[in-house]
Amino acid sequence: MIDLSVAVNCLNIMKSRGNRDEYKIGMIKEECGGLSMSYDVGEIVLFRESEDNSNRLTIESPMTQEAINEEGVRGSYITTLRTIVWVPSKYVEEIRI
Repeated sequence: MIDLSVAVNCLNIMKSRGNRDEYKIGMIKEECGGLSMSYDVGEIVLFRESEDNSNRLTIESPMTQEAINEEGVRGSYITTLRTIVWVPSKYVEEIRI
């Protein structure tokens, strides 16, 4: 499971690369019944709110520094995995750092 330091590092890398999306760090706070999600309660995620203020989120799993570096060797700028869109915001609690 990803820890908070991995999420902070990933978010910093994304910002240094000019990512303009407003990502935040959060934690899955309850079972997401009915959604085909492979996230567990307590798991750390990066999320961004939908642009239409619909209380829906896009959530992503941050990659470790090592995994980001491996992608970079291949010429890839991937920093997150397991992206799921239109997740109700009630399932994610923001972690303020």
